[in-house]
Amino acid sequence: MDKTSANTQTDRLHYMDNIKCLLIFLVVLTHFLLERTNPNINAFVNIVYCFHMPIFVFISGFFSKSDNSTSSQKLLRLLILYILANGFFCIIMGLIY
Repeated sequence: MDKTSANTQTDRLHYMDNIKCLLIFLVVLTHFLLERTNPNINAFVNIVYCFHMPIFVFISGFFSKSDNSTSSQKLLRLLILYILANGFFCIIMGLIY
C-alpha cells in the first residue's frame, strides 16, 4: 500500500460520518412517520424533508475525489447555492401545504 492511500485512511473526518448516520436515521424516522395524521408530526416530516437528503448529497460530494471538491471557494459557492435553493424549496412547500 502506498503512502497516499495510507494517509487517506487515517485522515477520515469522523464527525461527518456521525452527521451522515443522523441523516440516515432521519430518513428512516420520517418514512415511519409519513402515514401519521397528526398535523404536528406532518409539519416535522415536512421540515426534515427540506434538508435531510440535500445535506446527505452535499456531504457525499464533499468527499469526492475531484480537484474541485478541494477548492474552498467553489465549496462556499456551492453551499450558498444550496442554502438559496433549499430556502426557496421550503417556501414553496410551505405555500403548497
